[in-house]
Amino acid sequence: MESTATALLSSTPLLVVPSGGFFGLENSAFFKALLDEYVKRGGTLVVFSQQHGSWLDLVPGGVKGYGWLEDQSCQFASSFMEQPHPILAGQTKARPDHNVDGYLTDYPADTTVILRRMANGQPDLITYPYGNGQVVVTTIYSDVAFSLNQITADEKALLRDLLTWARKPAAVPMAKGGDSVAVQAEVVNRSPFTAATAHIVVADPDRSAVLLTQDVPVALGGGGTVTVPVSVPVPANAAVGIYHVDYLLFDTGGLLVQARTESDSGRFAVTNFPTEVVQRPDFGFSIQSDAENYVIGFPATFTFNIFNNTDVDRTFRVTWKLVHDLRKATDQNTITVGAHSTGNFVYVLPEARDTGLTAFLYDDSGSAAWIASAAKGFRIVGPLVNVAATFSKYVYDFGENASLAFRVSNRYPVSYKSTIRVSVANPLGISIFSTEIPNVQIPATGSIEQAVSFPIPADAISGTYVASVVVGSGSSARIGAGSARFDLPVGILSIAPQIPGVFVPDSSIGFQVANSGVSTVSNAVLTAKLTAGGGAVLWEASQPVAPLAPGAGTDVSVSVPLSNPSYGEYWLHYALSYGQGKVSQGSVPVQVRKAIDVRFDKPDYHVRQALGLTVRITNTGNFVADETLRLQIPDLGVDVSQPVTGLQPGQSVDVPFTFPLPATLSSGVHAMTVSLALPSGSAVEKPGSFFVPPARLSLSQGQTTFAAGDTVTVTAS
Repeated sequence: MESTATALLSSTPLLVVPSGGFFGLENSAFFKALLDEYVKRGGTLVVFSQQHGSWLDLVPGGVKGYGWLEDQSCQFASSFMEQPHPILAGQTKARPDHNVDGYLTDYPADTTVILRRMANGQPDLITYPYGNGQVVVTTIYSDVAFSLNQITADEKALLRDLLTWARKPAAVPMAKGGDSVAVQAEVVNRSPFTAATAHIVVADPDRSAVLLTQDVPVALGGGGTVTVPVSVPVPANAAVGIYHVDYLLFDTGGLLVQARTESDSGRFAVTNFPTEVVQRPDFGFSIQSDAENYVIGFPATFTFNIFNNTDVDRTFRVTWKLVHDLRKATDQNTITVGAHSTGNFVYVLPEARDTGLTAFLYDDSGSAAWIASAAKGFRIVGPLVNVAATFSKYVYDFGENASLAFRVSNRYPVSYKSTIRVSVANPLGISIFSTEIPNVQIPATGSIEQAVSFPIPADAISGTYVASVVVGSGSSARIGAGSARFDLPVGILSIAPQIPGVFVPDSSIGFQVANSGVSTVSNAVLTAKLTAGGGAVLWEASQPVAPLAPGAGTDVSVSVPLSNPSYGEYWLHYALSYGQGKVSQGSVPVQVRKAIDVRFDKPDYHVRQALGLTVRITNTGNFVADETLRLQIPDLGVDVSQPVTGLQPGQSVDVPFTFPLPATLSSGVHAMTVSLALPSGSAVEKPGSFFVPPARLSLSQGQTTFAAGDTVTVTAS
């Protein structure tokens, strides 16, 4: 504990607990002991308004009072000054406007009361020493008011000066406009260099303007400390509040040694306190409630507090009524309160109604004179419950039973019957289950637990399902609600076809199916169909896939009945369907194609020569089938055929032919046809031709000059 407190003090010499900041810690013995040790060791603790006065038990020193749930808030002229204090330096009104809710009743004997409530004269801002530290407690809620745009100018000044003073909770010289203030500013050289000059800067309370600058010679080594006297003439129109004295350090060459630093010891306050002094009243009167919200028709408890600030015992008569009750107050009580004491009594309103309670305090010691009035507002609410619902699992599977459990907790100390309605909607908002549980008795400040179950349809859609639990009572259809959700995950199947490099009649194609989701898929179906190039369906079949758990996979094969194909392109389409219309699909081409090329051994031919040609057949598809090659040359009377088998995709085969050209073959172009046929009769053809040029007769005699009687030899070719 001591080490924790020491560490906290070292890092946070000023600890501020905001409004409601003790929430959740109010029963922590450790936290209470930590605060006690922290302040004892020299820490400063500032505590703003809390929800309940009992939470102030955490504050070291023994402070009691009421919180905002028990008191009536006020803002306009809500407080008055008990005595001058640096925290009040920025206040100029006898009755400043502060957002305050709650007040203090007990505190240490050496407490300084700074502000009191106008409503009852009780303190709303105090401070006192504790060990080596200081405690400041207030029921003002400036921090919340700021967030709600309700903070006043008086409050801003109070908050500013409170936190400025709390940084070093010690006496602060106070002056008025036109005075001169002399302070001693402690200058500490936190650098390793020697400082020759301290540049003093006096800033106004908001640090928005500089009132004075002054250079003071110093000879200050690194880590050294010196006290510098500073005299400040205060302008007559100077802003009120706590002024700041800062300093910068420079070496002999005018170089900056230490940046601007505040000297808490050099602070002073400029004040313009009001001349009016508000006296604490002889008697204070206040009503506190145990809550701000009451269930209509159920009891509400109020505490009437009477404060006797006089030197004699007094007897009082108190009457009260509901705010909107036009009749004269008939409920009353008589109480005697000792001198400088507080008296109280408790009243229980049997059935809460209306919006508040009004009370009147009379002197019952003889005069029966009216002394004071008090009021406490509250809100009337219907029954309220908290509902917590949860499913037995976060993820269900199709066809499972889902179990929903819920707890209904009563927020008030009264019991009532209720009706509980449960509905479950799918991801599209469509209800898949609903039920109503009537006449459920919810105990006072207690809870009940219920559970329902329902089947998840096998054809349910994947996604997030939301259950709503709504509790109603009497005429209130909804006094509380809760929700829960579960996921019906998407089974994610992937399919990867194992495409063979070669298709043959009645080929089998394998598919790898895998479940990459988080849910078992048990209804997957693989569908395959074969279509011709024009889209006509030649064959189609489906087969179920074995159930697949998350992460599992399986192989599925399909036999494609393409035993008697035709030339052209086929498509094998496959689709894996599962769940709610989920489909993974693709297509694989099956190409039955051949290319025919005819090559002659000469560009042209003459009769009586041999015609040589080669037919090259290339498999340009991915299907292997037995075929028949046919060569037809009508002018030669040629019509020959031979089988072509086992030609693999991308491979070629050359088939040579040789035919003699008869002497009677006429010259010209002679047509031919090369065809390749499948057993189905489908064929591809390659027309061709060869050329026989016309016959040419030339005569030659060997020489061109002859004598008479020579023999001339003529050669015909």
